[in-house]
Amino acid sequence: MLNLLPKLTSPWRSTILRRHKPAEFMRYQDFRSCLRWEFGFSCAFCLLHESDLSEHGTEGWGLMWVEHAALRSQAPERTNEYENCFYSCRFCNQARGSQPLLDGPHRRLLNPCKDVWAEYFKLDGDEIRAIQNDADAAYTHRTYDLNDPRKVRMRRKRRQVLSERLDVMFQTKSLHERLMQRALDTGDPTLIDDAMLAWKHFIYAYEDLLRFQAIPEDANPLCACDVQNSLPEVLEEQLM
Repeated sequence: MLNLLPKLTSPWRSTILRRHKPAEFMRYQDFRSCLRWEFGFSCAFCLLHESDLSEHGTEGWGLMWVEHAALRSQAPERTNEYENCFYSCRFCNQARGSQPLLDGPHRRLLNPCKDVWAEYFKLDGDEIRAIQNDADAAYTHRTYDLNDPRKVRMRRKRRQVLSERLDVMFQTKSLHERLMQRALDTGDPTLIDDAMLAWKHFIYAYEDLLRFQAIPEDANPLCACDVQNSLPEVLEEQLM
């Protein structure tokens, strides 16, 4: 089993459990290794995976950031509080800017560790839509710009690559088997060459799929705490 990402990541069907517990003396910059595993190498808000942003991992590229629910500028005392930190793509982080956690008495930014994303958002093609008539969902959707055209393109790219490569693998495997059988039946050596060409295309498609494994190739099995690392259930249940 390749543990491939789904063609499109659906809004989480349950809250993301906080399983990691970095030491209290650590700074928020030290939380990255825990947050990567905690949120399944995915942006907690728009659901983009690291592999959507980079083929060979994102560490050191500034593509995934530590997002603070209560902003450092507005709640400095919570800067190094682990439960105030989330794994976020740079696009969500930059889209939010200085938008507050609470926007007046009736609107707040949703928290994927406390709020079930699927109760507030749904997939619509390659876009994520907020459910109607919910002020919190609308505020969260707009603040993080969940359908930034770049995010939509990356969702579409993953869906297309996975769909096409899986289809190629199915067809070329079947073609390879048929050609090999005909070569055995007829003794025609040219059919073996055709069969091997089909197999090469199978391998090429397989290698393309490896980009979208749920655990990136640069993932460190260790993190800043002693929790045994694994993917969150909300992503694990969607894997192919």
